[in-house]
Amino acid sequence: MTTDQPGFRRAWRRRLREGDAADPPLVIFVVTSTRSDRLAGDWFTALELGRALEKRFCWRWRCIARDSAPTQLAEADIVVHMLHDVDIRTFRPPKPGALVVGWMRNWFNLWPSVSWIDDFDLLLASSERARAFVSAATALPCGLLRIATDPERFAQGHPDPALASEVLFTGSYWGTQRGLAQSARPADWPGRFAIYGKNWEEVAGMGAHGRGPLPYERLPDAYASTTLVLDDANAVTAPWGSVNSRVFDALAAGRLVLSNGALGAQEIFGDALPCFSGAEELTALVRSYLTDEAARQAKVATLRAMVLAGHTYAHRAEEFRAQIAALVGGLRLSIKTDREPGHPDRPESDAALQNDGQIRALSRALKTRGHMVRVDALAQWTRAAGRLDDAALIVRGEARFPYDLGIPLLIWACSHPTRVSPDEAAPALAVFEPGWADQDPSLPGALSVPLLAPVPLPPLPRPATPPSVPSVVYVGSAPRDPALRAASIVALALEAKLPFGVYGQGWHDIVPPTQLFDGVLSDDMVRLLFGYARVVLIDPLEDAALRCLPPPRFLDAIQAGAVPVCRAETARNCPGDWLRAMEIAESADELHRLVRRLATNPGYHAQRLAVLSDLLDPTPADAFAARIEDSVRRAWTTLADTEPPAPPVCPLCGGIAFGSGPGGLAPLPPRDQPVRCLSCGALERHRGLRQMWTILAEAGLCAGRALQFSPEASVKPQWFTTFEVSVFGGDNHLDLQAIDRPNGAYEWVLCNHVIEHVADDGLALAELLRILAPGGVIELTVPDPFSQRLTEDWGFPREDLHGHYRLYGRDLLERLFRRTGPLPVFPATARDPLTGREDLVLFLAREPQALAPLAALLPRSELALTGL
Repeated sequence: MTTDQPGFRRAWRRRLREGDAADPPLVIFVVTSTRSDRLAGDWFTALELGRALEKRFCWRWRCIARDSAPTQLAEADIVVHMLHDVDIRTFRPPKPGALVVGWMRNWFNLWPSVSWIDDFDLLLASSERARAFVSAATALPCGLLRIATDPERFAQGHPDPALASEVLFTGSYWGTQRGLAQSARPADWPGRFAIYGKNWEEVAGMGAHGRGPLPYERLPDAYASTTLVLDDANAVTAPWGSVNSRVFDALAAGRLVLSNGALGAQEIFGDALPCFSGAEELTALVRSYLTDEAARQAKVATLRAMVLAGHTYAHRAEEFRAQIAALVGGLRLSIKTDREPGHPDRPESDAALQNDGQIRALSRALKTRGHMVRVDALAQWTRAAGRLDDAALIVRGEARFPYDLGIPLLIWACSHPTRVSPDEAAPALAVFEPGWADQDPSLPGALSVPLLAPVPLPPLPRPATPPSVPSVVYVGSAPRDPALRAASIVALALEAKLPFGVYGQGWHDIVPPTQLFDGVLSDDMVRLLFGYARVVLIDPLEDAALRCLPPPRFLDAIQAGAVPVCRAETARNCPGDWLRAMEIAESADELHRLVRRLATNPGYHAQRLAVLSDLLDPTPADAFAARIEDSVRRAWTTLADTEPPAPPVCPLCGGIAFGSGPGGLAPLPPRDQPVRCLSCGALERHRGLRQMWTILAEAGLCAGRALQFSPEASVKPQWFTTFEVSVFGGDNHLDLQAIDRPNGAYEWVLCNHVIEHVADDGLALAELLRILAPGGVIELTVPDPFSQRLTEDWGFPREDLHGHYRLYGRDLLERLFRRTGPLPVFPATARDPLTGREDLVLFLAREPQALAPLAALLPRSELALTGL
């Protein structure tokens, strides 16, 4: 066994922790189309998330269409699959450590029923309602990743007379009913109504307003050229509360949205987003908000602040990365079986087929506990991906296979425990075998595992013409031993002269051809068969008879709505609650009476099925998963991932060498903390400010003219429309007490650790306010104002304190406002990502509404200033 495990988690942690830039993962989105005339929404969603991942974390990304060759995934580190009707197994990336994510944006009712749902490493849904549904329907963990917007793109639209309208809808008509077609009455609205999308000429009353499809790049201009935007949540999103991108995009563009998706609106915006449910309500809303500009602008400001605070693709990039980090933080396990569950073309044995449900139950329980699980068919046991696993669980059937995989092993002898020899079990971390908790294992040291309760499975589609299925069936191949065949429940049913069908191999010597359906059925076919039958005859697997544990088909029958009937030998040592619930036949006559009553008395059948269903407790699967988790974690205790933490990296320049802070400013203990970057000179406050300003820039709030007093790297000049720096003693030196600039010249004025160097700080603030444009904001910081209650002003610059005129106290604002009077203030917290030090940042404006978007995005400082 290698000793560098768990290398998979180490490699991914290094990527996620070290800024990703050195080894950026490649994310490939599988979408409907990537053609230039694309109209499918999944492409735009993937585009924006990919760009945000690239901008925020330097991740690489690209999209491929559903009909692309799987070879295009050769370099993928993460595949994000966005289509419910394309088999993900076709797009399995070949890289051993690659991850496969299913991101569900619509068709939530269909995703749980796809046969490849277990092949995803991570499931994500775009609404909380959908997330809860998928998790309950599959017994698989499902995360939340909503759709969002790129505020930088949509805040930069320009009004275009060719696109002008008062009410706008963007979206195509694909032949299915849309609520908008029923609710829109443009003739009753003031102003022009425009629809950008395909096929609206096919809808009565809409054709005159259709302007054809609009390229995605032109949407910001379309929004900038209208007043109201309509949202039409269609049948595959509305019942699930999944909010369309147009809602976030239009609000980011500063346009009010009226939506018929009340569930999604409530989940995201509470009662703030105007919603309609019919023509009258929509007409009333359109008239109201087109005529009342003040109400519309107030509503837009509130909703836009909510979008910028939590629903941009910058937020989604953070959330997606966090989901990936959580995924790779768990164990990585493989389950090795002699066939792959759900594939009927490789059923090496009937025993393996019956264990499909058990494997599925365990796999999903392990995933629910936060681990990655992969099921390998026999031919895949030694594939490269297995070298990155923390452990492998061998599903031991009739035959023994070579176990030299180079990683820790566990053995699950779920069908033939007596065939596991001591030498086979010796290298395993643990051996699990079927049995009730109070039974002694057949192999010393083995742990008993009860029959696992089946996971919920979606109903199978039934054919239009029901097949001719007997009401009493038996499924399973015949035992090899003729004596066991003669003692089987099949032989007992033949003796009882029951009208029943046998589905399985090897029964030709005792079952008449008219009752025999030769062959091995797939798991889905068995489920369908049991769904038509009323009674299922059950025999244990060969070794299960020795262990007295009901075979997996027992639970399959109950889940499908059929009552299982067993021989007495099958149940002789079962616990009392099972004995009382099971239908047991001692003789042919008893079997005949019992089956006849179940087949002809619906009330009795329902009562017995209800009693049996009460025993299907899903806890055993989770308990078994916990045992596996514990065994693997204990095995790695001596091989713990003791990799030392990576050295800190300056987020401004990438430097890794640090020194102490300036002596006069008393650096924080301990002395080895990364205070000053020796590459760019950035201190804790600069790194904290950069992190804060990055949030504002990614939210699209930096557009405008900016003036910065004293150069520093807390912001990037390209974030602003224009950027001017006043350098003390330089050619562009501006006196803070008499700023040589016109009134209202700047939307942003940045003044960090400068005003304490000015003789008259009250006059300086009045000057900053004078050059501030309407709606503009001043950003102001000073050295720690919480060190004392009152400001100490010496009246001259102290050389021993870097030319400071004063040391500010908690009365900072009262002092500054002595000339201007009180101003609206938002106190924010800038936190250094390396040391955790927090600094107070003051945002000041003339109008309170100018500070609202900042307050929605930035953490408010809990430190108290007098006068605040």
